[in-house]
Amino acid sequence: MSIRYIAAESVPSSPLFSQGIIAGQFLFTSGQLGLNRSNDEMENLTFEDEFAQALENIRAILKSEMLDLDNVIKVTIYITDIGQFDSLNDIYLRYFPKHKPARSCIVVNSLAKGARVEIEAVAFSDKM
Repeated sequence: MSIRYIAAESVPSSPLFSQGIIAGQFLFTSGQLGLNRSNDEMENLTFEDEFAQALENIRAILKSEMLDLDNVIKVTIYITDIGQFDSLNDIYLRYFPKHKPARSCIVVNSLAKGARVEIEAVAFSDKM
């Protein structure tokens, strides 16, 4: 099985880890925060904005490999406030209206850069 590191130009990157790795027919994304690529900072005024930006970052990583959210088979979401769970689900349904990947949502004490949400995804394609 071959392993290939991937990076999307529109997503903030780090010298510490890959945005994503392709292993065989699977693409694994690193946890994505709601960071803006233009300055690698959190500019999201609301939890909803931050959550949507993190999903957009995942979408961009997938797109860099000609995949989309329909290829996602597993999503793991970390949030710092369980009170945001209903808002999270409302936005999540906009990104996954029919396709329903397996999902976990975990409440944590804190996240990097003061983020309120971090999302990682696993995608599958038999064309990789």
